[in-house]
Amino acid sequence: MRGPLVRRRGRGSFLATSTLVLASTAMTSLASLACGKRPSESPRVLVRAYQAFQAASPTDRAAALADLTSAPCDDPSMCGARDVCVTYGKALERARTLTSKARELGPEDGGGNGAATESERSIILASAQQALEEAEKAQPKCAAAMEKLGGQS
Repeated sequence: MRGPLVRRRGRGSFLATSTLVLASTAMTSLASLACGKRPSESPRVLVRAYQAFQAASPTDRAAALADLTSAPCDDPSMCGARDVCVTYGKALERARTLTSKARELGPEDGGGNGAATESERSIILASAQQALEEAEKAQPKCAAAMEKLGGQS
């Protein structure tokens, strides 16, 4: 049965051909929008993740560091910025964890459980100091990278 919109031409119909052309045009338009030169949200997301890490309390820093580590990056320079900040965050978190562990294992009269000898605590504290130095070395690079990204967003 032929309706007023359907006109047979060979094997296909005018309506079917029109629908295909319309669908193809719509898909091309959507693809153009998706691949267009819109500003990326990644720099903003990365800067916010860094700011959240900086503002987090010591007990919330591990979760904030996980968010920073998984923040998206669109290009090598942005990924490099994220990586230097992750290096800073991991070193800072390691220093905090080791210092806390040394305090916990310290002498009972100092609030610890007395499980570690003074020599063992010295080793833990030396590792914490090393981690803190790594964090101090990475922090200026991270802050500069985040400031640069903040200007792009």
